Amino acid sequence: MKFSLRFLLLLIAVASLLCASAVGLLRLKNRIEESVLNSYRLTSTGHLFLEYKDINGRWPENWENIEAFVASNGSQVGDAEYIGEIREHVTIDFSIDLYSIDTSRPWSDSEPPLRLVWAKTGQTYGATSSPNEVIYEKLQDDAQKKRTKE
Repeated sequence: MKFSLRFLLLLIAVASLLCASAVGLLRLKNRIEESVLNSYRLTSTGHLFLEYKDINGRWPENWENIEAFVASNGSQVGDAEYIGEIREHVTIDFSIDLYSIDTSRPWSDSEPPLRLVWAKTGQTYGATSSPNEVIYEKLQDDAQKKRTKE
């Protein structure tokens, strides 16, 4: 059976298109899965921050604080078993002084007053809420409690 050069080139082009499509679909699938996982990682990070603050009375200063907190509180802390994965995929700007944040304005998704936590892909919204928003709301609550005590 003889193949013409045209047929052979057409066969190679079709095979290349199929391979490129398969690679593209695989990348899309991986990106979607990573986005979904990051949503849960971000939500977990927000909860860890709040749990740390509730138990220690102060905000964590670095990843080591969070990891030590998770290690010492074990299964009492939500998503404790995923702390390594969270650290690998989530960025926290520990240089922000949370005690000096102006909490006088309401949260705005279009102009967030706090950007402390985000996925390394740039994603900032978690599965159920924004970790930045829940931390900001805690800061607002703490500021309100402080004003009522004074």
